[in-house]
Formats: sequence, C-alpha cells, structure tokens
Amino acid sequence: MAFFCAPPPERSGLLATEDQQCRVDLLLMSSSLKKNLHIRRCHIVYYVIMHTHKIIEGLNRSICKSDRIAAVKTALREFSHEDEARHDEEIQLGAANALYQKLALAMFQHHTSEEIGLICESLHCVYFCSLEMKETSFREIGKDLVHLLTQVIAQCLEHKIRDETHVPGIMENSLGVLVQVSFVHSAEVEMANRDAFLDQMLQIIHLDQSSKSNSNKALQIIHLDQSKSNSNKALINVQASALSVISNLAFRKENQVMMTSYPGLVDALIDCATSGFASLRRPSLGALCHLAGSGNVEASAQMVQNEKLIRALSNLLVDDNEKTREHAAGTLNNLSVIPQNSLQLVSYGFLLDALMEVFANKIGSSTDNSNSVDESSWKCATCAFMNLIHGDTALVIAKRRGLLDVLATIAAMDDVLEVRETASHALKIIAMNLVLQLDHVGAGQACGDGSSFSVVSSLAKEP
Repeated sequence: MAFFCAPPPERSGLLATEDQQCRVDLLLMSSSLKKNLHIRRCHIVYYVIMHTHKIIEGLNRSICKSDRIAAVKTALREFSHEDEARHDEEIQLGAANALYQKLALAMFQHHTSEEIGLICESLHCVYFCSLEMKETSFREIGKDLVHLLTQVIAQCLEHKIRDETHVPGIMENSLGVLVQVSFVHSAEVEMANRDAFLDQMLQIIHLDQSSKSNSNKALQIIHLDQSKSNSNKALINVQASALSVISNLAFRKENQVMMTSYPGLVDALIDCATSGFASLRRPSLGALCHLAGSGNVEASAQMVQNEKLIRALSNLLVDDNEKTREHAAGTLNNLSVIPQNSLQLVSYGFLLDALMEVFANKIGSSTDNSNSVDESSWKCATCAFMNLIHGDTALVIAKRRGLLDVLATIAAMDDVLEVRETASHALKIIAMNLVLQLDHVGAGQACGDGSSFSVVSSLAKEP
C-alpha cells in the first residue's frame, strides 16, 4: 500500500492579501519611524551646535574678570566629555580661539589662579579633538598658544602663580595641551626649535621629590596642601607630560640630530627610563627609541658611546614590564642598524650578557608558561644581535662565555621554527666569520672553550 502526504491547504486569496497589506503597513511604519528618528537626531545635533555656539559667544563677550570666570566655568561644563566629533565641532566653532583670547587677556591683566586654571583645563578638554582639527587650530593660533602656555608654566615655576589649590591643575593642563599640539606635524619642528622650550621641559623633568636638595622646591612649585603621596603623584604626572612632549618631538626626523646633542637631554631621559615609575619610563624610552632611529652616523655614535645609556638599556632588556623590554630592545636595535656602531656595542660585555639572558629566558619559556618572553622584545633583541655580527666582531661575541651554547640550545630545542632558524643563522654567521681567523689563533682561544668551538666548527662546515 502506498502512502502519500497530503499537500498543505492553499491559503485563500483574502488571507494572502491581508498578510501582504500587513507587511506593507509595517514597512511604511518602519520608514516613518526612521524618518522621524533622523529628523529628531538632526534637531538634537542642531540644538547641541547652537548651544555650543552660544557658549562660545558668551566667552567672546565676557570682558570683566567675574564675567570671564563665569563664562569659562560654563564652557568647561560643556567641553568636559570624551566625544571626539563634538570636540571637532567646538574647534570649528572657535572654542580654542576664544579660550586663547581669554587666557591672553587674563595673563596680561590682574588675574586669579582660579581663572587661569579654568581656562587651561577647558583648552585641554577641547584639544582632545581629531588630528585634522588639531592641525587646523595650530595653523590659526598654534604658535601664539604655545608661547602663551610656556609663559603660564614659567609663572608657575617662578612662584608668580601661588594659589596652592590650582597650580597643580594649571601645570598639568598646560602641559596636556602641549602634548596634544606636539602630535601636529607642522608643530613638531616649530616647538623643538622654539627658544628655551626644551630647557623648560628639562626644568620640569628635573623636579625630583626624592632628592633632599630639591624636595622642598619641587613641592613648593606644585603647591599642594594634600598628602605627600598625592603631591608626588601630581609631580609625576607633570613630569610624564613633559616627557611625552619630548617623545612626540623626537619622532620627527628633522629634530632628532639636534635633540640627541641637546645639553642634558639624553641623560635626563636615561634617568627617567630607569626610575621606579612606569608613567615616566614609557615616554622617556619612547623618546630614546626615536632618537636612536635618526639614521645619522654622528648622532647615533654619540648615543652608543654613552655607557650610561647602554648599561640602562641592557638592564631594561630583562625588566618585568613587557613594554619596557620592548622599547629597550627597540632602541638597541635602532642603534645596531648602523654598522659603525657594532664594535663599540660589542665592547660592552654587560650588553652581551643581557642579550644572553634574553636568549636563555626564551629557552625557559618553551616549557614554563610563567616565564614567557613577549615576541616583540625578543625579535628586536634578536635583530640587534644579528646586526652586531660581522667579521670584526665575531671573535669578541664567540669568546663571551656561554653565549654560543645558549644559541645552540635555542637552535636545537625551541618549539618555534622561526626562532630555531634565527638562532641557527646567527651561529652560522659567527662560524663563517671565525673560520677566516682560525688559521691565526688556536681554536680554543678563538671561541673561549672547546664546547663552543665544536658548535662553531661543525656549523662552518655545513653548506
């Protein structure tokens, strides 16, 4: 007996028509809702723009001190947000220009630190706009604004602005604006070459609350009536901002040679890079990495000959912080790219020992997850080491006890093929350069010990 499935009953024409009509009604409702939402959104945007425009007009109209303070307080409430698009609109509507005028007026009339603080904070908020708007604003008022902000900072440093409630904010926000402006391509050379600008940044960096001779001075400048820990935190924030400005300016090729030889700059960066504060280490190492990548032979040689710098970078190769290791390795890699630097670099035994420790940690990372080595710092350290190997340095490197054995272990045992190949390649380069010297010195002398020589000699014979 055959079984057949009955076809589903056909829907009546009336039901089909009703269903279609429902769908059409829903689509019309959806389209109407979208249109209404779009109109409402446009109304909101228009309201926000008009409201912002009104506030900026209030800034422009305020002349006497009480009116200026009231207008800036209103502006600060409006500009205190994290919406980049809104900050772009504020710049386009003239917020930065109006605040600059208020700051100039306040600086050259009888002012209060409250007024200066409010204006600087408002400017700092507005300049969290897009890079394009920062460029636009700098073309309009940038040079004059930088000049005015350095005067504000100078008055804080010279105790001419004394109110202990507002000075920390004035310093932080003034420097915060300078940090934002220093991202602007057209501003970088102008700021770095501005008369005494780098001197002022160094003066801020040298405020050291841990030094007995400078402690009182630093805390007087910051003027805090809070706890000592908060005072220190405010000072660190100010120093970190100054370092960020320097790091941003050091990114520009046209500035790098001048900044490398600028009196006291590199040494100040080294001191901050080796401090106990991560917020100081990051920008200072970033600046050193930028300066090391200048590609200028003389400037690079000047850095390589600074033993204090190379020792600091060697120690930071094995720092607990991943970013610190990455920046230290990147700086050494930038310095090692120039062949003329290699002889000087390999003469620092502590640098070879630090690289050997990085390689040894890589061996442990394959079996111990807690001892993992981040790939970025490992690759930079490896590239730096590879750049150092050539005919004039191979003997010095091979004689560093234990270094070849560590490389051989990595080449044979690491879990990652690329890592094994890199270590093997380094050994082969050392071997090929040593073969030419083995006719003139004993094998054991050349490599430091018999086990290292067996590794090198066997690799040298491979095709």
